[in-house]
Amino acid sequence: MRLLFAVLYLSRAAASSLLSEHFVKGLWILQAIPGHAGDFKVYPGGQKGKPKRLRHALVTSFKQFRARLAKALKLPPREPLQNDWGLYFYGGVPVESLEDAVNATQMFVWEIGHWMWPAVRVGFEQRVSHPSFPAGEDGGDLVLRTLAVRPAVFEIRGFLRPEECERIISLADSEMVASGLVGNDGAALGRTSSQAWLYNHRDPLVAQLDERTAQLVKVPALNNERLQVLRYRADEFYSTHFDWVEMSMYPDNEKVWRKCHYGHYDRMATVFWYLRTIEDGGQTAFPKAGGAPDPENKLACSGLQVKPEKGKVIMWYNLHGDGSGDRDAMHLACHVGKNSTEEKWAANKWVMTKPSNLAPAGRMDHPALARHGLKLSEQAPAEAAQPRLSFVNELDHPVEILYVDGTNFLKATDLAPGKASTLNAGLGASFLAQSERLGRSTVVTISQPEEVVPISLGMFRQEL
Repeated sequence: MRLLFAVLYLSRAAASSLLSEHFVKGLWILQAIPGHAGDFKVYPGGQKGKPKRLRHALVTSFKQFRARLAKALKLPPREPLQNDWGLYFYGGVPVESLEDAVNATQMFVWEIGHWMWPAVRVGFEQRVSHPSFPAGEDGGDLVLRTLAVRPAVFEIRGFLRPEECERIISLADSEMVASGLVGNDGAALGRTSSQAWLYNHRDPLVAQLDERTAQLVKVPALNNERLQVLRYRADEFYSTHFDWVEMSMYPDNEKVWRKCHYGHYDRMATVFWYLRTIEDGGQTAFPKAGGAPDPENKLACSGLQVKPEKGKVIMWYNLHGDGSGDRDAMHLACHVGKNSTEEKWAANKWVMTKPSNLAPAGRMDHPALARHGLKLSEQAPAEAAQPRLSFVNELDHPVEILYVDGTNFLKATDLAPGKASTLNAGLGASFLAQSERLGRSTVVTISQPEEVVPISLGMFRQEL
C-alpha cells in the first residue's frame, strides 16, 4: 500500500546540504549530474567527500534500474524475512517508476527498506508538513531539529496540542499499573514507573495521533505499536536499556529469535511524547551519544539529556540504516526529583520495521544465527497442546477479555452478551473480564486443560 504524504521539501535541497561528517550505515545519497541525464554522484553513507559516479546505462524498466543500482552499490543480497531496500525522494516519497528515477535530481537509498530522516549534524533542521499537524507559528509545519547524530535523535516541538496531552493523561490515568520488568534470570530490573496501554479504538484522539506519528516518521501507521502511556512519580526512573532486541543476549531462546524474525523485525524508531513539563529531573538521557563508551553506572543521568516539555516529542532511531541494532541508542529515564511534587507523564510510540503484531517466523537455520554465534538445537522444543479456556458472557452488556501479563493487561477479545469465546493459552495463564459498567473482574487462572468460565455479576463484586 502506497503511503501518500503532503511534504514540504527543503526547496529540493541539494544533496550536498544533507551530507554529514559521519558515515551512516545503510545509506547512499544520489545527486544527478547536470547535463548528463541518468548519471549520478553517489555518496556512500551520506558522507562528505569525493563521490563515486554512477553512469547512465540503457534500461527499459524500473526493475532493471533497481537491479543495476543494487549491483553498482554492491548491496548485499536480501536474507530470508528481510525487507527489500528502499529508494526515496527527500522526505520519504518512494521512487516507483523508471521515469521518476531518471528525472530525479536526488535520491536516497535506505537498505532498511524505510525512509529515515538524515541527522546530518547537531542543530540541523528539517521541515515537514501535513494537515494533521497542529498549526502554530510555522503554519502547520513541524521542525525536526537534530540533537545527536550518534544515535540519530531529533526534537520536534509542538507535535501535541496542550489539550491533547491532557486528554491522553485522562484516558490512561485510571488504568495505570506498575511497569514490571524481569530479566532472563527472573530478577527484577531497574524500572519503577507506571504504565497503561491505549489501543486506537479506545478514543478517536488515540487513532488520530497514531496517524500523525506515521506522517512524521514517514512509515505506514500499520507499523506502529499501540500507545504506551507512562507516569513517573518522585524518585522513579528507568535504567539504561535498548528498545531493540539484541539476539545474542538470548543464546538458548528460539522463541525470541523467531518472534523478531531472526533480527529482521524490530523497533526501528521510538517517538517519545512529553505530556507534562516538569522542572526537577525526569530527563531522557542518551549516555552513549557521540560514541561515548558504555556507562559504568546504569542509573547515571549522563550524555545527551532532554528535559520534559509539554507537547514536545523526541524521535530516535534504534536501528542503523542497514537494519542492524544501534548500541549508541542506549537510553534511560532519569530520576524524577526525590522530593518532587510533580509527576512526569509521557508516552511511547514504537515504529516497527514491518506491520506490528506479525506472527513469529518459522523455525529455520537462518544466516543471522551464525552471525550472532547462535545455533538451533537438534530437535525443536516440544510444543505441548495448549489448554483451552472458554468464557460465556452471562451479563446483559458486552465485556472485554484481558490477558494478565504480570502487571500488564492485554486485550484478548470482545465478548457480546450471551456469547461464548474460547482462548488457547498455557497452564497458569491468567485472564480477567472488563466491563464499562462494573470495572475489572477477579482474575481467572488456567489450572486444567479444558475450563469453562461463566462471566457473571459475582465475578465483579470484589471490585465494586
